[in-house]
Amino acid sequence: MIGFGDLHIRRGLPHTFTNKEGKDHRYEYLKRLLKNILTGDDMYFSMGDITDIKNNIDGKILEDMIKMFGDKKTLFIEGNHDRSKDDEKYTSLIDILDMVLPNVKTVKDIYQMEIGGRIVIFTSYYATDDDIKTAIKAAVKKEKPVYVLGHWSFYNPLHKSGREILEFAKMAAQRNVTFFLGHEHNPNKITYKGEHLGYYIGCANPKVFGERQGRMLKIDNNGYSFKEYPFGEKFVKLEYGVDELKKFDNPKETYLKVYTSDINDVGLIEEKYQDKGFPHFSIPIIRRSEDVESLELDKDVKTKNTDDYIIEAIEKNEFNPDELMPIHQVIKERAQ
Repeated sequence: MIGFGDLHIRRGLPHTFTNKEGKDHRYEYLKRLLKNILTGDDMYFSMGDITDIKNNIDGKILEDMIKMFGDKKTLFIEGNHDRSKDDEKYTSLIDILDMVLPNVKTVKDIYQMEIGGRIVIFTSYYATDDDIKTAIKAAVKKEKPVYVLGHWSFYNPLHKSGREILEFAKMAAQRNVTFFLGHEHNPNKITYKGEHLGYYIGCANPKVFGERQGRMLKIDNNGYSFKEYPFGEKFVKLEYGVDELKKFDNPKETYLKVYTSDINDVGLIEEKYQDKGFPHFSIPIIRRSEDVESLELDKDVKTKNTDDYIIEAIEKNEFNPDELMPIHQVIKERAQ
């Protein structure tokens, strides 16, 4: 079976994700990526956050998901973006897929299976620490390799969030338990006090600058391995005169920011990069502290933010503001 990381698929509002042809290019791109992921294996699993906006039942996305997963044996590990904690009040998109497609199952807490003599434990974002520990303890007693898959992260003191079970995980790793986790968008090895615990497999496709694409996880009779995604977008930041983007292999899949501390460079940067076909290209102006080497963002002379575009569209009556999702109602109020 093949697993894929956070996808965060959604359809954007006008002037956010829509290109000049009127198509939601980000949604179409992610849909094409997902179709390519769902090929060549008997079973698939999502590591969580396949959708981006919890509890949002989008008819078009639902229709497309039913078509794509219709004959696929699939497990959805429920992520924090897939549904709200208040599941009695809301039904998520993946819950509907579970209801209508016979080969689809949503993992709301913990689910277990065995592949090639290895015990695979699927754990959702909403599974409790105690339930995860109990499942691992029971699996270890069978003296078989154990893979723990989940949509969560271990405690990070910098973010002050995550599951505080690192000591337990260290002992579990010494008993042939390996953790494979979604939720963290950048792929990384997981180590604690010198002990290798497993991997954050990373996102299926980056959402923003600072993120990079991870790898698909394949589990079969031979154990586990990682596979590259069929394709993916890149988010690249450069400092003009210091860094250089030497290749333009896939400009349509590259989001580019070129920083400069001299506003006189703007014209030169535009001449060099603007017409290369990047879906997003901006030139932030920075100032460099004399005492600190880090760059400080001052302002962006090229781009408007999402709020600005939505407000412009409302003022031009280009779409019905009452159709905005609740998260954008505050923007609507600002425009009135």
